[in-house]
Amino acid sequence: ACPGYQIKRVDYNKLFDALNEAMEACPSIDLDFLYSSKVASQVKVNLKKHEKTFSGGNTLSLIDDTTGWSEGPLAYSLCDAVFWPAQLESFGYVGLEAMTVGTPVITYNHCPMSELISDRVNGILIPCDNKQTELGVTYVEHNHRKIVETFKLINNDPGIINSMKNTSHKIVAKHKEDFPKFWENAVEQLIAPRKDK
Repeated sequence: ACPGYQIKRVDYNKLFDALNEAMEACPSIDLDFLYSSKVASQVKVNLKKHEKTFSGGNTLSLIDDTTGWSEGPLAYSLCDAVFWPAQLESFGYVGLEAMTVGTPVITYNHCPMSELISDRVNGILIPCDNKQTELGVTYVEHNHRKIVETFKLINNDPGIINSMKNTSHKIVAKHKEDFPKFWENAVEQLIAPRKDK
């Protein structure tokens, strides 16, 4: 599952180019892109044009929900993993929602995602480079090559996903205790560029 309604400041063309290449190379992977049409219209992206069936038989399906996926955790529980390629994220609901139902998360190694996900434990952290917005807020630059490599890794060794599923629930309990620290780190990351101003 790829929760599109939560993705902020996304270069959709680069993202879908990477997903298309990854899915062409990974015949066992199907991707459901969950999104809200309200949000998609706000960012002026026609996600429907990216829906397709690949030569290996796998599909990129776009599922529209006008309520904004209020039942997101239920949707995530039906999936093997949640791919969360947010370039700029404030809190991290997607990761928390996925972990509460034991679904591992694939995301960029960037705060706050990296505060929630432990690599190869309850998810996979994709290496990435960072840039800054005009206000000095750090965001992720899409790493096309690493997205493709990650999907190939999962395709070639499905046991990785099963292993992460077994530990995801345990990680949720740990983060219940660590929540204040996580929140402080997330806020610190957001305000850091402003300290010198």
